[in-house]
Amino acid sequence: MRSDTSNEQKIFARERTRSILNFVNIELADREFLLGDRLTVADCYLFWTLTLTPFAGVSLDKYSTLAAFQHRLSKRPIFASIMEAERQDFVMIKSKFPNTEFTTNPALR
Repeated sequence: MRSDTSNEQKIFARERTRSILNFVNIELADREFLLGDRLTVADCYLFWTLTLTPFAGVSLDKYSTLAAFQHRLSKRPIFASIMEAERQDFVMIKSKFPNTEFTTNPALR
């Protein structure tokens, strides 16, 4: 979140995010993909959302179904190559701003 975001806004956003994650975690429990039996763009967006969520201070530890979903997709070659490109970009950005503290996501380490 932006540094000028108020604490009240951060709390609201995190609580809303947790509520949505809980709902999706339950809905995804008995299926491999969000919308059926094959990968769709909705799954890709969910994957990216799950990748960014820890940067907003929301842990995925309580959402085992979502963590498993993200792990499964990360093993697909296209997702692995995307994450590697993101890792390289992250390293480059960190090197340009050495005095900036970054919140890291385990997926980008």
